[in-house]
Amino acid sequence: WYIARRQIIATWGDLNSGAAFENARRSLIRLEDERYHPKNWRPSILALSGRSGARVHLAVYAHWLAAGRGAVTLAQVIPGDVGDHLERRANQESALRSFIREQELSAFPAVLVAQDIPHGIEALVQCYGIGAFRPNVVLFGWSEDPERESDFASTLRTVAGLRRSMVIVRSAPNRSEDDDPWIPPPGPIDVWWRGKQNGHLMVLLAHLLTLNEPWRGRPIRLLRLIPSEAGIEAATEHLSRLIADARVRATPVVLVGDEITDVLHRTSEHSALTILGFQPPVDGAEAGFSRVMNNLMDGLGTVVMVWSAGEMHLEA
Repeated sequence: WYIARRQIIATWGDLNSGAAFENARRSLIRLEDERYHPKNWRPSILALSGRSGARVHLAVYAHWLAAGRGAVTLAQVIPGDVGDHLERRANQESALRSFIREQELSAFPAVLVAQDIPHGIEALVQCYGIGAFRPNVVLFGWSEDPERESDFASTLRTVAGLRRSMVIVRSAPNRSEDDDPWIPPPGPIDVWWRGKQNGHLMVLLAHLLTLNEPWRGRPIRLLRLIPSEAGIEAATEHLSRLIADARVRATPVVLVGDEITDVLHRTSEHSALTILGFQPPVDGAEAGFSRVMNNLMDGLGTVVMVWSAGEMHLEA
């Protein structure tokens, strides 16, 4: 009352923001000091979504995959010289913040100027974050542009070498720009199991999706292709144990066939989402990698491709 009566203007900072800063500082130091355990794995996603609004579906999937349990950063790389793009960088960061508020995302913006996009991505993956609080999953959009094959493959190899897991989203080809990105298509979530290297993360991401309201109640199918009917019982038991260990709701499905592409297309043609594992292509095999992945995804809806750095385990 006295301060208001005298019209005294204080220059103190807001108490809430100061307390939030101190809590964050203490938590980051504690996180840095504690030994990491796979049980404590949480998705911290660096989504290379480009400029605000350019690839809304990537921002939406990053939000869904974090499921309120992780952190999301929407990142953009501006190619060129830093001195020539200072104003543009500030404007794009402001636009990203506005986009995050408009879409009601829990996310951070990050805009970097680099000599080209691959070098910018490498710099973000290496340096973005504080201590142990740094991205552990890098999210890309899929491109069928043959001129980008070499750079994209090189970036995948570099990110894998930096031990960050990767998720590549290929949107459904028949989805129009007028479709609401927050409304997924009908159908199950299909996870194609081909081994635990990528499989553990694939199952976890499928489970995290179902924690979001638009995906709640969607069935998860854990699928495995085997060459002979004689192995159906053992393969089904193996998938059932994985599901039990992961403590997720999913249905084991064992299919018999020799060619994965044909079986994949018949089985997941009408699925809401298909999750596949991948390996970054070796140097010189870029065109083959793109061709194989495009053949696998042909005729499917939205596809998520996963490579795991191995930091988490379902049994943890």
